[in-house]
Amino acid sequence: MNLVNIKLCELDNQLKQYQAELNKIRNGFYGYTLQHQHLIERYIEQNMSSLRMEIEHKIELIHYDYHIQALKLQYLRHNPNNYQKQLLKQLCRSKYEQEMTEQELIFLQQQITYYNSPSQSFENSPIAQSSLINSIENLHIRQQLFNQYKSIAENSKVQLSALHIKAAEEQRDKYKKKYHDDVKQIWSDRHAAANHEKIPLLMIELINERCKKIGESIQSIYKFKVQCFLSKPNLILISHMDLNMSHAPADVGQPTNQGQRRKKCHGNRKDQRFRNKCRAKGMKQEKIEELLQRNKEIRKKKKNHVNKTMPNTTDEHVASTTTAKNISNRTNEPSVQRNSTPNTNKRKRNVSLQQLNSNPTIPNSTKQELWNSYLDVGIQQHLWPDRLYTMAISNDFDVCHQYLVNYITDLKKQINQCQIELIKQSKLCTFTTLSLDQIDQSLNEFVDCQRNYLSKRNNRQLSKFKDNFHEKELFESVTKYHLSFDHNKCMNELLTIREKQGEIYEELLKFEMRILSKFLPEEFDHLQYFIAPMTYTPLNDDQKAIELKNNHHKIIQEAKRQCLTIALQAYNIKLQDYEKQYENKFLQLESQLLFSTMVDGSSIFNQIKEYMTYRTNELNQDIYKKVSSSRRMLLKIRQRSSSSRKHIIGVSPEAYLDLISNPFNTRQWNHLSLGPSCIRLNQSAIRPRDQQEVQIEKEHKKINDAVQHHLISPPHHVPLTSLILTTYSNELLNYFNHSYFAPISYQDQLRAIEQATTAISIRRKLEKSNLILRITDKGHNFYVGSMIEFEKKVQKFFQDTNAFVELTQNPFNEILNKVIHLLNRLREKNFILAWQYKKMMPDRTKCELAHLYFNPKTH
Repeated sequence: MNLVNIKLCELDNQLKQYQAELNKIRNGFYGYTLQHQHLIERYIEQNMSSLRMEIEHKIELIHYDYHIQALKLQYLRHNPNNYQKQLLKQLCRSKYEQEMTEQELIFLQQQITYYNSPSQSFENSPIAQSSLINSIENLHIRQQLFNQYKSIAENSKVQLSALHIKAAEEQRDKYKKKYHDDVKQIWSDRHAAANHEKIPLLMIELINERCKKIGESIQSIYKFKVQCFLSKPNLILISHMDLNMSHAPADVGQPTNQGQRRKKCHGNRKDQRFRNKCRAKGMKQEKIEELLQRNKEIRKKKKNHVNKTMPNTTDEHVASTTTAKNISNRTNEPSVQRNSTPNTNKRKRNVSLQQLNSNPTIPNSTKQELWNSYLDVGIQQHLWPDRLYTMAISNDFDVCHQYLVNYITDLKKQINQCQIELIKQSKLCTFTTLSLDQIDQSLNEFVDCQRNYLSKRNNRQLSKFKDNFHEKELFESVTKYHLSFDHNKCMNELLTIREKQGEIYEELLKFEMRILSKFLPEEFDHLQYFIAPMTYTPLNDDQKAIELKNNHHKIIQEAKRQCLTIALQAYNIKLQDYEKQYENKFLQLESQLLFSTMVDGSSIFNQIKEYMTYRTNELNQDIYKKVSSSRRMLLKIRQRSSSSRKHIIGVSPEAYLDLISNPFNTRQWNHLSLGPSCIRLNQSAIRPRDQQEVQIEKEHKKINDAVQHHLISPPHHVPLTSLILTTYSNELLNYFNHSYFAPISYQDQLRAIEQATTAISIRRKLEKSNLILRITDKGHNFYVGSMIEFEKKVQKFFQDTNAFVELTQNPFNEILNKVIHLLNRLREKNFILAWQYKKMMPDRTKCELAHLYFNPKTH
């Protein structure tokens, strides 16, 4: 009582303090009147209804808790024995479960009724306005796709609601029957017991009264949930576990599947993860903080350098001419070279590599080769790249030629200076650890690798330069005929159609890239919210909850896959429409040219056709470049939004998880989702040298013995000491050595190590958590489940089917001999022909007994 009085005094003091602050603000407000006060009070009164309803609900729950606890104390005053105490606990628990499942079913039905109302229909949902389907011009096809889309969403929603209702009804019937059975058991035990052992009727009445209060408290809880849901359905997401178990009686018990409290992460998460990694490596705290401070300084420098552009250290970039919609207004102005900014957000291995990559330079010898190629091609075509016109600040051919010759001469001088400096520095270096042959071999490998890369780079730039010439030649060959206005207009329309078709094709490629990146557009998230606006979790039944969760996942995934097919079909329809428009317009241009008064109509048409083909190929190349550049940005967006998309179901195949929660992290789960057909990259390349040599020896011996046995046998009869066998063996061994010991790129090596580490961590987690990993039956994916539950399913399968027997000895040889003996008798009596006898004769190396392989069925 003293504690209650103290709490009331504290609340009274807070109320007086708030009143004083309100008076102070009111007195400082100029022009404050009673009308303003009434308006404020009315506004507060209107917006306090939800809070007042919550407070009244809590008060009501306190009254119920008081009565439930008082009835328990009154029951304990009768000095019940252990059996009677257990009886109270068991019956109250059964009543709690029966009332919970009953109210959960009612609440679920009310939710379904609300989400099936006209205000929550498909037409009023965000997914009804599909920009992709609405952009289709053919009304019949558009309506057909829209009807398919609507049917998929509504049928999936109905199917999922029926699944939840069925599970809730089964739960209700189960616990209702359990409660009635417990009540019957009380009376049967009382009738069967002796007079001095019978439970008094007063105690039974107290138990019934307490069960009644428990039922009323649960009804009050769900009544409040319904009120909150109907008043603010989009703002309240309450599960029966979160709200009800806090008010459940202590002796009723908690369900086993209650969620664990999430751990809080204090401070900068990135720094915290870095500290954990360093502590795992055994670093001291001073060293960790020093590394953190160094990383912060590096990030600060990178941030200050973001808005700065890189100096132009290379001159090999050749800007291609821009695409013009109007050919008649096309000019030969040189394009402007754009400066690129470095990608400072990319993670680097160390600081030195980061500084090296932030100042990229191309060797002068490579520049010399590229500009020599420009010089040769320019003299032949009598035309220079647009970049050279900009550098020389002139459009005159001779001036640009002289500038290019001087530039190449300067490059030669720089190369000679670098060569002299290299000789000077090489004399100062002493080689003590490696031999000259090893150094020479390593340098040759490095130089060859860099030369190949730079050669490919030069070839690309030179190819762009030649394509630029080819485009100008085609354009000049078309414009020299002095086409009429109608012909130019028709060509412009052809280019416009191709550009629009290119936009659709670009959207399609980005859409496919989103599918591969497991980051579907937002419309598919809205589809999931429409199909599954509410959730349901069975009470105290893990296996039922797992089954319901997997069915829920399967329904939504299948609906998304069907809508994905509709989206791809819509893209293809739009592409085909533009292709038909292009063909019709092209035929129109052909008829105009062939039946016009011009002499060379067919040759002009062929020139235009070649030019349009070239422009189409150029447009496709630009699209591929845009899509590849946008992939990096898409992956960054996916990474930033990964925390908010944990409950979003994708369309990609995944492993079947027969567990309540997923014990694997994202990297492990993605590796498992690749399925049993996935082969890890470069598995032998990351093994030690001795293991690689052993593997080479085994594979060499296996293949060489097979080939040798085949060649020395009839009809070849190659001598065993033949030179060809020795030569083949040596060449095979050299091939294996080259394949196994050939260096791989650093990126491939990292991927191979990461995949191997992931596979090891999955294996350890399976062993630690006592889990089982199997290939599903007809599912082409993995099954992950509890070892204990899987053994229970096996035993239940044995009992239900009675189709398999555990054998003490192997009867394979006996059965095989009987089959062979029977076939021989049939052949001796000419009951079967020779080819039938040969075909039915079993192969001992391929036959096996029928056995139970325990592949889980998830379909």
